[in-house]
Amino acid sequence: METVKVLIAEDKAEIRRALRAFLTRHPNVVVVGETNVDADAVITAGEVRPDVVLMDMGVPGWLSLVTARMIKEKAPAAKIFLSTIHDDTVYSEKANSAWIDGVISKLDLMAGLRSMLTAVSPEATTRQFGGGMNSQYPL
Repeated sequence: METVKVLIAEDKAEIRRALRAFLTRHPNVVVVGETNVDADAVITAGEVRPDVVLMDMGVPGWLSLVTARMIKEKAPAAKIFLSTIHDDTVYSEKANSAWIDGVISKLDLMAGLRSMLTAVSPEATTRQFGGGMNSQYPL
């Protein structure tokens, strides 16, 4: 199975750490960078060429959509998934653009991350995350 390179673009350091901890439990996921949701995300994506960019949609969310478009220019093969705590159909509709491959709810983040990994690496569906109470979550 191929390694999935993930760039985490999230403004809150504690959330970045939690995302990294969860994602790196999967044996075929490598977090290739962590950055804020701004120009740093665009620059880093161009440098590390991730397979996946997991980006906070933020408030009000428009910055994330512009950033996603710029990331696609620097790393056109990257799949971009927005994570959000907001249940706002306006942002979800905007996210369903050519630049966004999926939206993940932070209210059910683990399920969203598993779905994201399955979408980018279908053969990973037979793998499981290891460790802790939630160790038997199939992707």
